[in-house]
Amino acid sequence: MSIIDDFMSKVIDLDEKEKEETILFLSEALINDNHEFLKKISPKVQFMVLQFLTTVEQKSQKEMEKKGGEKDGIS
Repeated sequence: MSIIDDFMSKVIDLDEKEKEETILFLSEALINDNHEFLKKISPKVQFMVLQFLTTVEQKSQKEMEKKGGEKDGIS
């Protein structure tokens, strides 16, 4: 199962409030530098989204290394 499919299968199982929190979390995390929104997000959603973003970043780094690209310095 792909990373996206795995993530989406978890989102489908969430209740409506948690789905809204997931969308808010992703949009805030990707667009803004405001971390106050985290106070409104349940720990369940925070864990799920952070795990997804971490997995995507790790896969991206591996792909970049395979192609001979340099790491961006993030560990």
